[in-house]
Amino acid sequence: MKKLFSFLFVLLLIGCGGGNSNDSNNSKITKEINTSNSSDVKVNNDNTVDTNIEDISIISDTTEGIIGVAKLGLLKNAILNIYKINIYRTAQRQTMGLTLLYQGKTTDGDINTAGRFNTHSSALDDNAYYIYEIEGGENIDYNEDGIEDNISVTNYGAVRTIVKGSTLKSLNDGEFKISLISERYFMQIYPNLTSGFFMFSPDNELKDNVNIDADINNDGEIDEKDVLIFDPVNDKSKITTYYSYSDNYKNLHKRASYQGQPIYIGWDFIGEPIDFELSQDEKTAYVVSAEGLRILDITKPNDIKSKALYRTARHIIGEPTTNMATSVLLSSDETRAYITISGGGLLVLDIKDPTNPIKLGSFATDNAKDVVLSLDENTAYIADGLGSFKVLDISNIADIKEKSSLITDYHANKLSLSKDGKYVFVSKYPDMFASSYGIAVIDVSGTDAIEIENKDIGGIGNSIISPDGTLLYVANRGSGLRIYNISNPNNMEEVVHLPIDYSDISYINFLNDKTKIFLVDSYRDIWIVDISNSNSPKLLSYIADGANKISFSSDNTKIFLITKEDFYIMDTKNFIMDTNVTFSDIPI
Repeated sequence: MKKLFSFLFVLLLIGCGGGNSNDSNNSKITKEINTSNSSDVKVNNDNTVDTNIEDISIISDTTEGIIGVAKLGLLKNAILNIYKINIYRTAQRQTMGLTLLYQGKTTDGDINTAGRFNTHSSALDDNAYYIYEIEGGENIDYNEDGIEDNISVTNYGAVRTIVKGSTLKSLNDGEFKISLISERYFMQIYPNLTSGFFMFSPDNELKDNVNIDADINNDGEIDEKDVLIFDPVNDKSKITTYYSYSDNYKNLHKRASYQGQPIYIGWDFIGEPIDFELSQDEKTAYVVSAEGLRILDITKPNDIKSKALYRTARHIIGEPTTNMATSVLLSSDETRAYITISGGGLLVLDIKDPTNPIKLGSFATDNAKDVVLSLDENTAYIADGLGSFKVLDISNIADIKEKSSLITDYHANKLSLSKDGKYVFVSKYPDMFASSYGIAVIDVSGTDAIEIENKDIGGIGNSIISPDGTLLYVANRGSGLRIYNISNPNNMEEVVHLPIDYSDISYINFLNDKTKIFLVDSYRDIWIVDISNSNSPKLLSYIADGANKISFSSDNTKIFLITKEDFYIMDTKNFIMDTNVTFSDIPI
């Protein structure tokens, strides 16, 4: 059965100081949920973990409760999952887990009877917290006008909410609704509960993340009850929330069923990580952050250790932090790390001994954002932020010299080098002071760098080039995926545009077989797309987790990723990538 939470999700174990990477307790523990009886995880006083817990009884079908409604449109014959959130604390750390209490379905029928379900609220504890999840099913009111459609729309996604037992019991039959608004509410709260940075309070999270700006129940207060009773048929006109309701609504139908999500197996607190690279043997991670370069031993994912920290940042009391690292690139022999530094330029470190990185050379620029190397690694190309692209001679690393510089009218952010080494594709970052956004192509085959092509298509996260060098895959912020034919770099031609509604695609990369790519959405989404036919890319699956950058292991069994604060490792052995869902299945 396709379920979002196919596994017990027990999350970050918090140590004193919020993230000492030498503490093996900084791992994440998981245990599979059995639908007939569930096991939880307890943390003992000595900080060991005991998984031999007594069975938890599943709620009976006959248990009474108020009636809820699946209001993503109106979903009939959809799967209902009810989970209890379990929180275990010691003086030093906290874990969170889920117990699957009940599985059922929403009712069949017409507009007046379909989409209903028994919440079994009488079996809930007043002071406990629960997740209600509706997935799949048929939407018989896609346009949400309260009138049954002639043709139903298959739902491939899931909608959820988090509710306290006592709050649910205070509602009347038909008031409790699971909708787009409750799903966005869930996605704001759940990552905070699982972040592990603090001893979270579910009560505070439920109150502080109310994502609605209307008093739906007219009780004089905007709170979680307004989220829980929101009816899209009657209440859409009352809200003026910042995000596009219609785009989010279509997005939920397009998302592949969540199935077995990847499971966290390792974690290290970094503090504002920006970029990372892995060694070829995947035993070492090089992570740059606001502090500088941190080198991690990831041989044992559940026991990540810090090998070294090379600081680049300058902290002056009363002034903004400067010299923050913005990207990292390893030489082909992995003996050097090339680091761009905002306000500092290019820094080159000797990393032959990962416990003792040593400075080899540097070159000052205004606002370095990214670096790529020529095929012979004697030249470095620098995206120097707003107004500049630089070409550096690094053949003598102790005496780096500028070969040429190109003044631009845009914010040069991320770079990709063509397979023949003659062209650099520049991703232009959205900047209020820039006059253009999109992709620029710079010819670096001669003495001087020359811009030969410019596509103004909006802000770009980054781009990658196909193995044969003929296609450019572009993370188009706010628009989705764009694929260009770059056989003639002077005249790039768009092959296809795959829009992803209400998205901010900030990063793109290949899976290892190069027939799939993943797109990282800064709104906590990771999309996997089949590109085996570049003319017709197909959405395969979706990971409900936030990331700034991710990379799959060579065998695709692990995901390495950075978030706003941490470096993570996730196990993907049970994650089903191919769900055979295409965008064309859904009406726009």
